[in-house]
Amino acid sequence: MSRIHLILAAACLVFLATPSCAADYSLLPRGTREIGLSGIAYVTHDSPEDIFGVVTFRGGYYVAKNHQVGVDATLFAYSRIQDAYLSGFYRYVFAGHERRLCPFVGAAAGANVSHFEYIPTGRSLLISGEAGVRYRMTRAFSFDVTYDLMYRRNGSFGLTGRTTSVLKFGFARIF
Repeated sequence: MSRIHLILAAACLVFLATPSCAADYSLLPRGTREIGLSGIAYVTHDSPEDIFGVVTFRGGYYVAKNHQVGVDATLFAYSRIQDAYLSGFYRYVFAGHERRLCPFVGAAAGANVSHFEYIPTGRSLLISGEAGVRYRMTRAFSFDVTYDLMYRRNGSFGLTGRTTSVLKFGFARIF
């Protein structure tokens, strides 16, 4: 077994052995706010000038118990490409009494603006459905894993559109 496998196995054991606190993790009432941030950066060793990065900011507001609406902004930056996504979303979080693992489902609609070095700026319509799970580390912080099935229709070039699968990992602050 490699060192990475041992670290992953140990992390899973710690995760599963974490005792449930007496705190109520179901507190997602109307008026609760949330901000989230995730990001990655890639630097290839054979071509370091081709750096690639993604950062996502999410802000949400619970309009009713476990019903969240908000804004999601994502920026893809590459040495020759800039690609920005902005969408409004709805999410239902299945949070129960003292549940640290909370599944959720949601949908989003928005727009995409892409700028490539050799192609004119493009604009697209975005529609996506999402499903995921939230691990409530504390009452105020959570870790989310989300799968999005995104449909993107390119209005600039008249294409019919394409779907993309997106797997996201991120942290959120609930207050």
